[in-house]
Amino acid sequence: MRGIFWEKYESSQVSGDAAKLLTEGVSVALDQTAEPINLWDFYYEYFVSFKSIRFLFKIKDFFLIGRLAKRYIKSHLAFIYEVATTFIQVCDEIIEDEPYIPLSKYHVRTIIEEFEKNKVDATTYIVSLEDTFHEIIKTIQVNRAAYAILENQKHFLNEMLGSGQIEDKEYMMLRHEIDRKITKISSNKTEWEAPSFDRFMIDFPFFSVLAPNEMQMIIAKAKPITFQKGNYLYEKDTKVNQLFIITKGVVREHFDKKVQTKGIGSLMNVANIIYTDEKACTQALCHTDV
Repeated sequence: MRGIFWEKYESSQVSGDAAKLLTEGVSVALDQTAEPINLWDFYYEYFVSFKSIRFLFKIKDFFLIGRLAKRYIKSHLAFIYEVATTFIQVCDEIIEDEPYIPLSKYHVRTIIEEFEKNKVDATTYIVSLEDTFHEIIKTIQVNRAAYAILENQKHFLNEMLGSGQIEDKEYMMLRHEIDRKITKISSNKTEWEAPSFDRFMIDFPFFSVLAPNEMQMIIAKAKPITFQKGNYLYEKDTKVNQLFIITKGVVREHFDKKVQTKGIGSLMNVANIIYTDEKACTQALCHTDV
């Protein structure tokens, strides 16, 4: 598990501070092998140990000092969200690898059950976080998505330079632009009011290539839709011809044996609509009212 965390750090999927805390939790668990695996308890204890957070929430609306309080709260919540979602992803990877672990099936099942419990606890916490701080979490999700896209662009750019497809001067110019956008993401401000659909459209990297008039056309055509817990946004192999932007609640998208939890700010159904037969290759189940 520790190795997976560092792999995610090396591939820029998680920050150094988050990887350090995640691996520290594993080290503590290794010192307590006689006890059940309670990694999430360690991380949760770390999150709630900052007594200053409660004070900062009290002063967040004060003149001048409130801006600093909001900035710190956003930074702290972003860190919590990064650690928790990465932990859930790694738990999923370990659970999926159960059949390939070369150990006693009985002991492996016991360990997997402990990881499943940790994952449920972490997911429950994330759902609560998204409901309580939906404006901030939505911004964090958008920023992480944009950051991931830019990191992929950097990787692609490095490959092009290495294969001689672009010259050094062109590489430096494009790399500078990518780095500028990454810096801009880091300085993005969080809206504390409930965002409108227009705001979601502006923030989404997926729509950033559209001209203003094209974006307005999409906004004009968009319709709010509500789903109850247990309903499907779409099911596998059914015909689909629309996108969903989650503005409230949590959806779990299933693809083969993999499950991804999507919250506020998530863009659903992109892969499905690009298929020529317009049939869903995944299914999305509402984990809460959406």
